[in-house]
Amino acid sequence: MLHVRGNHDVPDGPPENPVAETKAVAPARGPGAVKLGDVTFLVLNTSDPALGGVGGSVSTEQLRAFERLLDESTGPVVVLAHHPLDDHSIEGNPLFAPFPSWAFTREREALRSVIERSARVVAVFTGHVHWGSVRLVNTIPYVSVPSFLERWHESGAAPGAYAVATLGPGRRLRVDFRSLEAGMVVSFQHG
Repeated sequence: MLHVRGNHDVPDGPPENPVAETKAVAPARGPGAVKLGDVTFLVLNTSDPALGGVGGSVSTEQLRAFERLLDESTGPVVVLAHHPLDDHSIEGNPLFAPFPSWAFTREREALRSVIERSARVVAVFTGHVHWGSVRLVNTIPYVSVPSFLERWHESGAAPGAYAVATLGPGRRLRVDFRSLEAGMVVSFQHG
């Protein structure tokens, strides 16, 4: 199991270790690489530093290390990060529409350029904005996983929203967005 830490996971500063895994631990401050089967999971620390304690940023050193890890990887790669690397619409998002500069990773264009040059990235998964979305950027799916506890209204139970991703042969990807409260399933398939 992989756990990607975000801007709220370490109250006194950015996470020292962006990925915790039962068998391997990434170097401090990121990026980290974990190989599971033939898939390499590259984890970015997008709180390097956290802008205003909320917004995402990746240091120049981490960007270079990420590019090196992508160059050295073989087989399919999945990128994991807390802050989104795409530019999906946040219109209507009560948390981030008023503060768009805190919604995404500041260096997202440079990161996407590195990702696209590698030709091995199957998908990018992020969170932070508390809602689910999928955006194709130059044929690569950028998936924002919804918050399990976000209610969006002051009353009522948290919906228990989450996503299940399945990677298949030939770069096939299926993502099911689910909710415990409403029992909903919304699916996205690519490849």
